Amino acid sequence: MDMPLKLSVESAFSKAIEHYTAGQFSEADKLLTAVIKVVPNHVGAINTLGVIAQQISRHDLAVGQFQKALEIDPSNAKLHFNLAISLHQLGRNEEAIASYQQSLAINPNHTEALSNLGSVLKDQGRLQEAVSVCKKALSITPSHSSAYINLGNALEALDQLDEAISSYQNACAINPDSSLAYFGLGNVFLKRSDPQKAIEYFQKALALSPRYAEAYNNLANAYKDQKEHEKAIHCCERALAINPNYVSAYNNLGNLLKSFGDLDGAVIQYRKALALDPDCADAHMNLGSALNSQGYFEAGTASIKKAIALDPNHLKAHSGLLFGMNYRTCDRSELFEAHQSWNSACEHIKRVKLKDRAIKANKKRLKIGFVSGDFITHSVSYFLLTFFKEYNSKKLSFYCYSNNRHSDHITDKLRKLVIGWRRIDNKSDAEAAQMIQKDKIDILVDLSGHTRGHRLQLFASKPAPVQATWLGYPNTTGLSAIDYRITDSVADPVGDSEAFHSEKLMRLPDGFLCYSPADKSPDVVATPAKSKGYVTFVSFNNYTKISETTIQIWARILRRMPDSRLLIKNKSMASPTVQKRFTALLEKEGITADRLTILSRVPSLQDHLGAYGQADIGLDTFPYNGTTTTCEALWMGVPVVALRGDRHAARVGASLLNQVGLDKLIAEDADSYVDMVVALAQDVDRLETLRSTMRDRLKKSPLFDAKLFAKNMEQAFRSMWKRHAKQS
Repeated sequence: MDMPLKLSVESAFSKAIEHYTAGQFSEADKLLTAVIKVVPNHVGAINTLGVIAQQISRHDLAVGQFQKALEIDPSNAKLHFNLAISLHQLGRNEEAIASYQQSLAINPNHTEALSNLGSVLKDQGRLQEAVSVCKKALSITPSHSSAYINLGNALEALDQLDEAISSYQNACAINPDSSLAYFGLGNVFLKRSDPQKAIEYFQKALALSPRYAEAYNNLANAYKDQKEHEKAIHCCERALAINPNYVSAYNNLGNLLKSFGDLDGAVIQYRKALALDPDCADAHMNLGSALNSQGYFEAGTASIKKAIALDPNHLKAHSGLLFGMNYRTCDRSELFEAHQSWNSACEHIKRVKLKDRAIKANKKRLKIGFVSGDFITHSVSYFLLTFFKEYNSKKLSFYCYSNNRHSDHITDKLRKLVIGWRRIDNKSDAEAAQMIQKDKIDILVDLSGHTRGHRLQLFASKPAPVQATWLGYPNTTGLSAIDYRITDSVADPVGDSEAFHSEKLMRLPDGFLCYSPADKSPDVVATPAKSKGYVTFVSFNNYTKISETTIQIWARILRRMPDSRLLIKNKSMASPTVQKRFTALLEKEGITADRLTILSRVPSLQDHLGAYGQADIGLDTFPYNGTTTTCEALWMGVPVVALRGDRHAARVGASLLNQVGLDKLIAEDADSYVDMVVALAQDVDRLETLRSTMRDRLKKSPLFDAKLFAKNMEQAFRSMWKRHAKQS
């Protein structure tokens, strides 16, 4: 466009600014282009073209304009500032930092530049620097709402949550219409495991900015924490309606679907996220977890490894990879090395300075702390309850550090049995460490390993003088800060297991587990094979434990017993993909679908246990054995046959059967396993005898002897402490 003859250059520029101010970007662009055609070095026109490009989110074009203007006027602070904004929007954060710094070198007291610099530094993980520049901005302009918001964001990332709340509240006081400030408050309370408060603030943010996709996405997380799944899904869908390219919302929706068993839907959402952003580490990790749950271990492992390659410090993905490796057959050395790599990833975590206190080898009463996210109706708690009821409270004081905001009747039972109960799901590792030190815990026990909800980073800081791991994970943690792993000589034979653990193995003499059956368990029913005329085999283990090797061996049994049936129940079977895959794998082995009964979730624990009334013999899984499922099957009168493997995960079945005196149901290889199961299936009288006497057998066994177990655990803790005292 040529400039109208009646307009001078400056008149045309002024008119362009009027159009820009009125939001008439096209008209402004035409006049500015005409100005530059006449005066190529017109910095104001070039800068305004850049600002217009920013307004329409064409930051790539904006960067070009600002750089062109800076070639003409390199000492223009405003140009450096504008360039930094677009560089930040493009994710070119190091360049953005440099541009903000150049702007501030020219104008050190530019509050907006300081505030924005704090935002970019936060995105780069340079959190202390971000706090510093935001505070400097506020020292210059104490009423700067955005600086308070950016300060709050950095403080929240540092887990300084009280300070973050104060900063966001200051922003709200200055600007009550700031949706960003309410959004920040929502995020802090979500992190504090206070979803009700988080929901309140996210809703305030949305009342002010109804198209705030990020607020809808995080509101979904708050509803998820409240177990209001329909509302959570609706919020994700609203976020995606506003922004169809919102990667985090697809990932979030996948997590929601996975949380209540829709694995197929979850996989679809994760793949949508990755189609938009192939470098999204979280989506790769979550996709890998979902694929593992569907039984696609190779694809699942590859996806989790991709997440780690993209973000080597993604400790959650590291743990997911390690957990998944337990489900497949791999060299023990490879498995151990992988766990040691997790320890390397934690090397940056500083150990806390333990407060000086007298170390007495024969201390009268040891303080034992237990850390878990599973102090609820969960497998872990079934092995805690009777132990907690029977420990000697004159010699041991128990404290629980719960990494879960949810509670139920099991939580209430456990809470009544301990001296101290602390919530740490809403605490940073540093805050939790302070709690543990304040309680003067002598021995801190991890009950999670690399399972969901663990706090191994907390253990990496070593807040207690002695640390141990027990129960929740069938392998070493790999963490050098954990001193002991509690096990037994069947699950981890002496001389065979030490080389594959970073911890010293503390073996209990009568088994490392003590089981507590569910209240109001159904009665044991008569042997089904007697009335049906055929044997029904059963496994209620997680689908991830049903490896292809397991299926092949089960198929050999079913072929040997052509009239037999197989009953499978687990939550993954809600997925049509999983059912189809499982059925296809058995059909490949010659087992037709009409011989299978497949169940997913049932309404209650009593219904779950009652389903064992349809079964005669429990088939264990390998290389990852059942634990709670084996105990439940035995309690319901169903004998379980186990195959002893070469590592803890593959020896738990043997450990449990040894505890209850059923060593004759432990096979040493696949052939003897098949023969053992078939022989048992052909002896219905033996099945009937085992079934009718099983509960009495269990009640008289070490597996149910809580007093014996508590005594053994006390001796183990004493041994740990005496060794520590000797070394101190």
